[in-house]
Amino acid sequence: MGMLVATSVIVVHLVAGLGVFWPLVTVAGYGAGVLLTPSRPAPAIKRAPRVELEQPGRLRQRVRDQRRVLVKNQAPDFVSNSLAALEAALERVLDNWDYLVDFPEHQVTVRSMIRDYIPSLVQAYLAIPDRDNARAVRDVTGSFDLLRGEADSIYEATIRNSLNRLEDHNRILHMQFGRLPLEGDGGDGGGVDKHAPGAK
Repeated sequence: MGMLVATSVIVVHLVAGLGVFWPLVTVAGYGAGVLLTPSRPAPAIKRAPRVELEQPGRLRQRVRDQRRVLVKNQAPDFVSNSLAALEAALERVLDNWDYLVDFPEHQVTVRSMIRDYIPSLVQAYLAIPDRDNARAVRDVTGSFDLLRGEADSIYEATIRNSLNRLEDHNRILHMQFGRLPLEGDGGDGGGVDKHAPGAK
């Protein structure tokens, strides 16, 4: 609207002449047009819904529920035991969940295993009329074993990371204080502490 008013003023000046003050009239017209134009409301910003990530307690319950589904549907013991072994492997990982804070990709993997892969395997297996079929049993237990191997790998990575951190702390202590008091000469505890009073 402001540009429209200012343009109109310029056109009028060119046709009829507004005198030496035509620039001021143009600016005033532009300002009036801006003030009289209703402001458009700012578009509402849509915020993505917050996704609540399930914590270890809820993840444990999901695995237990799936094993109960197998038992309730009278799956062969071999299948139930295979899922129980996977559950035990996941329990070790969930018990050390806080150590995976620095490795969110492992947490994503574990959540996917529990929320997606295990339920899909259970439902696909239960959809088979003959649950004692050797091929069906072999396929579902093989899949459970594959997931268990991945869970074991994540747990071992957690242990390695913890040991590496302990080793780093030990190295820092050695650099800071030299030989630690637990280090004796020959292991007999008879060594002289160089920090002791009177030691040379």
